[in-house]
Amino acid sequence: MTAYRFTDHVYTTEHPRWADLLRKAHSARLRPVCQCRPAADNLPTYISLIRGQYVLRRMPNTGSLHAPQCEHYEPP
Repeated sequence: MTAYRFTDHVYTTEHPRWADLLRKAHSARLRPVCQCRPAADNLPTYISLIRGQYVLRRMPNTGSLHAPQCEHYEPP
């Protein structure tokens, strides 16, 4: 399970308010940072609204920068 840094806080997709976190971050145009590698690697993601659901997506051409076990490593 991958964790994401939203400004100063880190959350996983198992957080009870995950959908609300994504909605608020989308409205604020935040780019959650994937924590699959050491913090120095800084792998921003973006949030898309797809069929009424907020979904985290990797930035274009960054798949190979994510850890192999990360959900963003392979194309969706």
